[in-house]
Amino acid sequence: MNTSPIAAVILDWAGTTIDWGCVAPVVAIQETFLEQGISISTSDARLHMGLAKKEHLKSILNLESVANQWIFKHGRSFSDRDVNTLYSYLERKLLDCLASYSTLIDGTLPLFDELRSKGIPIGSTTGYTSEMMRIVQPKAAKLGYKPDIVVTPDQVGLGRTAPLMIYSNAIQLKAYPLHRVIKIGDTIADIAEGKNAGCWTIGLALSGNALGLTKSEINELDFSTKDTLFKNARDQLFKAGADYVVDSIADCGTIIESIALRIRDNHRPSLLKASLPI
Repeated sequence: MNTSPIAAVILDWAGTTIDWGCVAPVVAIQETFLEQGISISTSDARLHMGLAKKEHLKSILNLESVANQWIFKHGRSFSDRDVNTLYSYLERKLLDCLASYSTLIDGTLPLFDELRSKGIPIGSTTGYTSEMMRIVQPKAAKLGYKPDIVVTPDQVGLGRTAPLMIYSNAIQLKAYPLHRVIKIGDTIADIAEGKNAGCWTIGLALSGNALGLTKSEINELDFSTKDTLFKNARDQLFKAGADYVVDSIADCGTIIESIALRIRDNHRPSLLKASLPI
């Protein structure tokens, strides 16, 4: 029985609850483009992370540096058929590597247990497809993480930044009104999804795409570089409209409690509508 004013917490997957650094999609995307003779940077691969995968590929193809490479290689601009071809490569590469990158991020299970103890429903959204999640979910479940609901873009017909996956979570969890729901994620697209649904949003600056580094890569940074990169990651999520920004899911418990108090005092999340520059 839910005794909290919070109707539900909806979590992202890669970079939020699994795969510190959100590495799997980046590796798969870069390898996909290399098969077409096109080199893309890590920053280009990460720029619109969190979108449904076909939309993510289109956003990369529309980048000037990538578009120019495509024209040089193929003698023409890309088409929808090209996007479908790239997507088939990307899907195969992700299906091959997802299991290796489905380790839980520290703090996931403590927060999961805390929410469970309070009876707060736990939902999730993702940029992965249902087929991809059939690999990720069993691996996470074996490690103890099993949210009540998993909604993918192909289930609702539209991915982020649209709020439809959150709406589907809300319907299935019977969670309403949406200003009593919290969305947690590591990308600008996550924040946009939450804002566009009217939810509270918590951005995760260090564990996922905003910073885009593995733990070992973080440990190799000098203090000055680390400080600059951390600040940029936090600023990125705040500028996207996040109500709160913390380092990782391990820091969300106290923020969720703060939001609960604000809901009791009749506060609402900011009305800023977030979007991506596509």
